[in-house]
Amino acid sequence: MKLHPSSDPASTNAASYVRPVVRSFRLAFVKHAVTWVQGGGHAVVWASERKAFLVVPQPATGNPSDYGRWAAYDLGRRRLRVASSGPFEGFGSVSLKGDDLPIVEAWSIRDGIHENPTRTMSLDCVACGACCRNNTVILDAKDMARLRAGAPQAFVDRVRRTDGHLVLTLLPNGDCAALTHAGTCGVYEARPAACREFPAASECCLFSREEALNIVDGAATGPSLFATSAFSTPGT
Repeated sequence: MKLHPSSDPASTNAASYVRPVVRSFRLAFVKHAVTWVQGGGHAVVWASERKAFLVVPQPATGNPSDYGRWAAYDLGRRRLRVASSGPFEGFGSVSLKGDDLPIVEAWSIRDGIHENPTRTMSLDCVACGACCRNNTVILDAKDMARLRAGAPQAFVDRVRRTDGHLVLTLLPNGDCAALTHAGTCGVYEARPAACREFPAASECCLFSREEALNIVDGAATGPSLFATSAFSTPGT
């Protein structure tokens, strides 16, 4: 087995990213969860089998690419609650139940191979392009103004209104209409805010890679449970 080019540190446009590692904790081990989050990780604290909390470091002010925020986005939440008291004072949190639970449990299983609260991983976004496939990018007035000023008119004309929102057009194969054969963005300088802010190695990024490339995390080794891709290395 070999690494996918987008996970290979020697790949042409590879860059290093430090992402939070997700770990699960029972409520009795709150102190351990606090230490984990203080180290930069994300903690899933289980109050019961049907209720849990995702706890992340305090959201970085003015940073729209904050990993904690994007973990919340991946769960369908638009904001994090910042605790004003208690063991998680100052941390961001999301209350979880129902369909959230198997998602965060999968995150914990995925990250079980990593010992520390953060993990440094290499990603070549040009060799990947997963986030440019099968994703809905909602446009606001500033996005449209930027596209009209800097993108080809043929691309602007492709913008459509869906469920009351203007969205970038996807081609029949699911690719964004701006994604080139070389894996680059054809309207990069005029790209929407959501594309500018989308952080590599975030939960949304990892989910996109799973869906588009069948790669979990991009780790060189890991549990055989996640050796689903021709580019994955089975665990030992």
